Amino acid sequence: MKMFRRLIAATVLIALAMPAGALEVTGGFTGWWQQPEQQNHGVIITISRLPGGEKTGVVYWAHYDDGAPSWVIAQGEIDGDTIDADVFRFDGISFMQPQTPDADFGERIGTLQIEFADCTRGRVRFDTVDLGAGEFGISRLDNPPGRNCTGGLADDRRPNRAGERIEAALAGDGTGRAELDLRPGRARFEVRVRGVPVGDGYELDVGGETRGEFEVFETAAGGTRGRIGFRSPRTGPTELLDFDPRGELIEVVADGVVVSSAMLPDQGTLAGGNSAPFEHEFEGQGGREIEFELANLGLWPGAVATAELAMGSGRMEFEIELIGAPAGSYPVSVAGVRRGVIEVAEDGESSTRGVLEFGYPEDDGQRPFDFDPAGALVEIFSGDTVAFDGTFPDFRGDGCDGDDHGPGGGDGPGDGPGHGGMHHGCGDIDEVGVVFDNVGGAAYAGAGASAEYEVHANRSRFEVEVESMPGGSYPLVVDGVQRGVIDVFEDGDGEIEFGDPPHFDENTLDFDPRGATVEIVDGEGPVFTADFPQ
Repeated sequence: MKMFRRLIAATVLIALAMPAGALEVTGGFTGWWQQPEQQNHGVIITISRLPGGEKTGVVYWAHYDDGAPSWVIAQGEIDGDTIDADVFRFDGISFMQPQTPDADFGERIGTLQIEFADCTRGRVRFDTVDLGAGEFGISRLDNPPGRNCTGGLADDRRPNRAGERIEAALAGDGTGRAELDLRPGRARFEVRVRGVPVGDGYELDVGGETRGEFEVFETAAGGTRGRIGFRSPRTGPTELLDFDPRGELIEVVADGVVVSSAMLPDQGTLAGGNSAPFEHEFEGQGGREIEFELANLGLWPGAVATAELAMGSGRMEFEIELIGAPAGSYPVSVAGVRRGVIEVAEDGESSTRGVLEFGYPEDDGQRPFDFDPAGALVEIFSGDTVAFDGTFPDFRGDGCDGDDHGPGGGDGPGDGPGHGGMHHGCGDIDEVGVVFDNVGGAAYAGAGASAEYEVHANRSRFEVEVESMPGGSYPLVVDGVQRGVIDVFEDGDGEIEFGDPPHFDENTLDFDPRGATVEIVDGEGPVFTADFPQ
């Protein structure tokens, strides 16, 4: 128990890791917590996932019972900033006693709630038969390497998962977009609306719950635009993303009336709408099939998993099959993006089988085939454990050697659709970014800007963002040519997006920023400048 005191210095290292306010209990709260008002007491907290995917909190409470070291265990649901748990005491077990699977040594003795103020402080309330009722404060002791705690959505995303973007177009009196951008170690959710009246009383509701308020301004072009953003971890004036908008109804509300809304999908897809997932005709062949066996990582010896791609007669189908695993639900990810769940059941032949199917165009029982599996890592999960994985063959061969012959009429690299020569069709997602130099002087001290260029299999995208800027309109100049205007609102943030082909409210990406000088200017000259990488 002395360890609780030895670790107290570590608290300083992560103090003020996040601001006070609303938060979500995440995996970042796992760790050792002391009771600063009691001698050598404390709790060890673990946030885990149950087989069904829901989170649970497990608490080991180390205390003293009439001078002798003692402990109880609590486990329960997570509701926002609180773990709501049942308390159990275990008795009648001797030192190194062999396992007795049918025995029940645990007894429920009460309840325990832990409400967190932030990533370093919390309050415990208990009501038990053996220990009575009461409450006490806790403060964090440990600082595990590689673990991030923000109380936001990014905490629970595995660091080896690839980036994912989930979008939905708003419809109603105004237009706009809701976008969730998930990256290793960070998450961002933004809702933008256009074409509604100027005003400051707009609310954003997510899943029926109000998450914030924002203002709609008149833009330099004479239109109207409003924006609200959330981030995990929180940066600048944005709010903490302490909720998960995936699969929820997004509503923009004015004076109690919904003026624009959309349902945000629960998973991301490559941009490009209902277009084919990738470009390739395999000339000279009536069709093609590629079957690949995934590696069994030992969780279920004897089980087999395969991935198969079939193309021909104007159709593309991709199928992942799992045979011999225990009956249950197993998530599948392709290139780090969750694409669906395999439901494994008895097949009537003394075995089990499950199939996840994608089609373009999709048939009954199929999910939309809107991603490119070429060269992608395919994974099948049991909870958080990878049970099977493998890299699907990059089946296009010479189609990815950059021969400058895009079938869409463009003159870009590889064999992409050729929308102005901006992207290729090789299945990779190339991404390059840059942080701008601030050359704006004292008026822009503390402001920042960044840009990112992405090349997908069937489209490309360019985005420029500014933070902590004075409100106003700032032209974006690429190699001396103005390409658009960044509108910055009262929260100090602004952005401009381009796409080829354009998606939602993006501008048309009819230029290539790679190797160009990119500037953000005001009326007196450059505020930010950067030489964009090749």
